Amino acid sequence: MPGLSKQSIVHFQKRWAINTCLRATIGYGKTLEKIRMDISPYLGTTWNGSFYNCGAEIKVAYTPFPFFKLYLNINPHKDSDYGYKTCWAAGGSWQVSGGIAVVAEWRTIPEYRMKENRIRGGFRFTCGTLEVTPEISMPTDAPAHTLRMLVSFNYTFEKR
Repeated sequence: MPGLSKQSIVHFQKRWAINTCLRATIGYGKTLEKIRMDISPYLGTTWNGSFYNCGAEIKVAYTPFPFFKLYLNINPHKDSDYGYKTCWAAGGSWQVSGGIAVVAEWRTIPEYRMKENRIRGGFRFTCGTLEVTPEISMPTDAPAHTLRMLVSFNYTFEKR
């Protein structure tokens, strides 16, 4: 790569990691006109059981227009090593076309284990009840070298 030394390339590659965490979630939601409320308790651990976390995501979303949504998420979170923290996220989405939305969020909910202030932005692609959301996550109170690329998948099972 032009402009990067071999040392820079090796240093950058050492920072790649794969999160091997399992999380079980079950949730319930209710919609009242333009307001949606969801609660999802969870329990998570690593493959080898080196730590666990548990808590709940309590989310309220407001949709003033069919193409625009705002939300607030409160997250009581307990980690076996880092203790209890109350975390939150606030954000919104703008539906650009049928299956594509631009998403933005400011959050303290852990992406891995520790509470941290981060801003996220990206896109949400929807096809039926499957959602794929690639995002860039940037810290608000730490050096930019902790920039993260995230991809989340969500599938909703619906009663027929």
